[in-house]
Amino acid sequence: MIPAVLDPDSVVIRSLPECRASAEERFNLAAWPTRNDQTWRFADLKRNTVEGFAAAASVSLERLGPWDQVSRLDLDTALQLHGNLFGPAIEENLGSLGAARHLAWGLKSENFGGECWVIGEGQRLETPLSLGVRASGHGHAAWLNLVLVKSGSSAIIWENLSSATGDSVYLVNGTVLVVEDGADVTFVGSQELSGTSKLVNCLHVVPGAEAKVRDIRVNLGAEWVRQEVSASLAAAGAKCELFGLSLAGAGDEIDQRTLQAHASGGIYSNLLYKNALFGDARSIFSGLIRVDAGAHQTDAFQSCRNLLLSEDAEANAMPGLEINADQVRCSHGSTCSQIDPEEVFYLRARGIPEAAARHLVTLGFAHDIVSRVGNEWMEEQLSAKVEARLLAIQ
Repeated sequence: MIPAVLDPDSVVIRSLPECRASAEERFNLAAWPTRNDQTWRFADLKRNTVEGFAAAASVSLERLGPWDQVSRLDLDTALQLHGNLFGPAIEENLGSLGAARHLAWGLKSENFGGECWVIGEGQRLETPLSLGVRASGHGHAAWLNLVLVKSGSSAIIWENLSSATGDSVYLVNGTVLVVEDGADVTFVGSQELSGTSKLVNCLHVVPGAEAKVRDIRVNLGAEWVRQEVSASLAAAGAKCELFGLSLAGAGDEIDQRTLQAHASGGIYSNLLYKNALFGDARSIFSGLIRVDAGAHQTDAFQSCRNLLLSEDAEANAMPGLEINADQVRCSHGSTCSQIDPEEVFYLRARGIPEAAARHLVTLGFAHDIVSRVGNEWMEEQLSAKVEARLLAIQ
């Protein structure tokens, strides 16, 4: 049984034209953020403008892994078959942490593509599914993933967003991940967009009873990133882990907003986001653990750790709790610091130059997230991308 995404009275989208029309309506009703919007607190509002990206960027795909074992549906067919699962999340969850108009701007566009992937009941994929989404040109593009993992299945899925160095794209990317009872899925969403590109990235997770879901966000590019991750936790025994790694260079801004919404008891969630900031890079983290009335025996954690690699770097963290139940175990916190001098001294005492020592410490900071993927090939691929990013920005 799949838990309800939202109120059963929510509007159900049954076709791609309906999805576009609904996005157009939401776009017209919503407004661009202002300084009074708490969901955009600390953000540089001048940087999120869509002006200058009116043209359409092209999108190409590259696949690796056992895609022949997965049912791939176009968005129109997927909404006709599974609109009751995905429709409410598209309507009311994606973008609900502040980026509603940005997401609607992408989804109403004719330059809007995407897919639905259905992993069959009891199917266990030993090899990761890898999808490369590459945007080209100067302009905007939107890509939406709808992922349904049936009962008792297991899979590792990796989506990597990229663009060429000389291209400047504004990419709107959304994912709805519905995981049925007893399934186990790891979803990795990474991006290495060009340094002049912008990204709005929204993910909503719905795990079933006794399901295990792990999401890992990795930011290795783009000058401005707005990332929103939310989880509807309503099925008994579900386990949801949310991890993030961002390596931001000079002039970059990473804006992260998260919600762990516990609607019933006996559910575990854990969030750990880590940001390494170079030059005058900025990060913003605003996360909330919400425990509804009656959601007893909730076990939830949230942590954001920021590593400042320059005196000009800036980190803003706003972790939060909203608890309306008893007998819960919840904690939240954040740290913001420079590299520990003792760690650098330890390495220098063994003949390692200071610059190399700082590089190794930063790699270790990042590896803590990469190592949680649980697949050797993917960890090697991500580690290589992380090291290349560090060499490019430090």
